[in-house]
Amino acid sequence: MTVNDCKHFHCSQQNLDADHRHHHREKNRDAARKSRRKHTEKADLLHEVSSRLGPLTLSLSLSNEWVRFALSLFMLPLQILTFVVYLYSTGILGTHQLCSYLMTRLTHY
Repeated sequence: MTVNDCKHFHCSQQNLDADHRHHHREKNRDAARKSRRKHTEKADLLHEVSSRLGPLTLSLSLSNEWVRFALSLFMLPLQILTFVVYLYSTGILGTHQLCSYLMTRLTHY
C-alpha cells in the first residue's frame, strides 16, 4: 500500500463518516418532525374535546355546588341533634329539656 493509497483510504473513510453523520442527522430530523406532529395532533384533539365539554363541565360544576349546599342544609340539623343527644347522654340535659327541644325543632320542619 502506498502513501497515496493510505491518503485515499483516509479521505474515503472521512467521506463515509460524513455521509453516515448526514444520514443520521436526516433520520433524527424526521423523527423530531414526526414527534412534533404527533404532539400537535394530540394537543388539537384535547383542545377540541375540552371545548365541546366546556358547557357540560360548567353545568356539572354548578350541580355539584347545589348538591353540596343541600347536603350542608341537611347536615346542620343532624349536627345539632347529635350535640343535643350528647348533652342528654352526659346528663347535662334532662329528659324534659330534651323533649321540649326536639318538639320545637320538629315543628320548624
